[in-house]
Amino acid sequence: MQQSPKVSVIIPTHQGVEYIERTLSSVFSQDYDNLEVIVVDDNGKGTEAQSKTEELLKKYIKDSRFKYIIHGANKNGSAARNTGARYATGKYLNFLDDDDELGSGKIRYQINQMEGLTNEWAGSYSSTIIKLGRKKVRIVRATQSGNLLIEHLTTAIRISTASLLLRKSVWEDVGGYDETFSRHQDWEFNARILDKYKLIAAEDVYYIRNYTFRHNEVEINKKERNLVHFTDVMHTTIKSIPKDRLGNILRRKYITILIGYLKRGYIKDFIRVWNEQCFRGCDIYYLLRYIFHYLKCRAIYGKAF
Repeated sequence: MQQSPKVSVIIPTHQGVEYIERTLSSVFSQDYDNLEVIVVDDNGKGTEAQSKTEELLKKYIKDSRFKYIIHGANKNGSAARNTGARYATGKYLNFLDDDDELGSGKIRYQINQMEGLTNEWAGSYSSTIIKLGRKKVRIVRATQSGNLLIEHLTTAIRISTASLLLRKSVWEDVGGYDETFSRHQDWEFNARILDKYKLIAAEDVYYIRNYTFRHNEVEINKKERNLVHFTDVMHTTIKSIPKDRLGNILRRKYITILIGYLKRGYIKDFIRVWNEQCFRGCDIYYLLRYIFHYLKCRAIYGKAF
């Protein structure tokens, strides 16, 4: 009988000692045997957070399916994911944040999908359950399959990091995560994948995204710099969308920045971004639509939106 393909679950951790056991439990309780779990400790060797993490994980070290890798110094999430992928021996990769969880049966279901598909399919992405504390806030369904780059860039669909079960050969082909990104690394990584490959939706399984608000809110001017880096890379990287259409899509991503400056009363910065990104009169419709959508979702979901 042919053995099922190995799956490598890669968990970068940074100051996540409070949550990581819950995350590991969700992986080891999967109804799929041929897997390995790789924890990449990005706290920096010898730091208090790294020592606490290592002490907590000692109970897993004897498990042949478990690997624990320590970065000498803090790098970032992109670098930690790439480190894990380089050590991975699985045919498939599932990246998982240290405070999130895999839902029941996720890996088995997605493997069954992928093993029947040709190599033009990069992977499978699941639905997402969003939780705030113990409360289930909402479910984001994975419903669309195929060439999904435009849907991804316009946020018509959500392909979260942990939702994706990916062929390792695809990670190798696109060159892994871009380690210059401290934010939007999943947007950028997924966009490069979708520029060349298809994804299949796994609507009936899910991962759990736990809102913990562990990290400080990013200042609006830094958000703008992060978005500039993302859009600059997209302009030079994406080949499958005509440049005019790509420009319109990327320009409208700055609506969130415009709203951020407007909320804070930074009118000069609002005008500067409007002019720098060459917004047009027709974009006012998208601006108003975003405001309406944002207010509606905040009213329904609260701060977990």
